Amino acid sequence: MDVQFNQTPSELDTAPVTLKDIIRKISRARWWIFVSVIIILIGSIYVTYSTPPEYQATVSVMIEKTSKAKTIFNFSENDFTISDEIAVILSRSVAEDVVKALWESNKRNRLYIFGTKVFVPRGQRLRRPLKKLFTLGRWNEGQSKPPKYYEPYNSEIGGK
Repeated sequence: MDVQFNQTPSELDTAPVTLKDIIRKISRARWWIFVSVIIILIGSIYVTYSTPPEYQATVSVMIEKTSKAKTIFNFSENDFTISDEIAVILSRSVAEDVVKALWESNKRNRLYIFGTKVFVPRGQRLRRPLKKLFTLGRWNEGQSKPPKYYEPYNSEIGGK
């Protein structure tokens, strides 16, 4: 039995794909590849620099007694010590001391808690000229700046 294949001479004469053919096809599409990479790169840089950072902090407090013998004989006080320590940590006087220490530090004008630090995305320097152009010069750089405090600490709420 002779099996004959219906092949044309052009199919039999085709050479296998070589590395040179692959490089030639890639070089023809190099501008599409280059433009695609640049667009994706610009998009990822924009998202990275314009997203505000989110931080999360946790704290563990370890409270130790001064003497172990005291805890053996005082059963009733043992239940209230941790709640007392938590009350001290949450007390207003401790909070006032923390605020006073922060206010008197040199970081006073760079803290979110006092409203003296505004989140500015890292790409802001690139966007400012465009903002000025699109608002026809009516955009004021000072409107996005946080206030600066120079007066000393005052323990009265809202006092000057």
